[in-house]
Amino acid sequence: IYITDILWPDFRKPEYLVALEAFQRRERRFGAITEEG
Repeated sequence: IYITDILWPDFRKPEYLVALEAFQRRERRFGAITEEG
């Protein structure tokens, strides 16, 4: 899930690239629990 204040008609390539970048920075655990927590 990516949430933005930009409405769909105004969502263009720069906003799309920002969303992709944010998604790439996430730690994907697929439901696993880290040993830290």
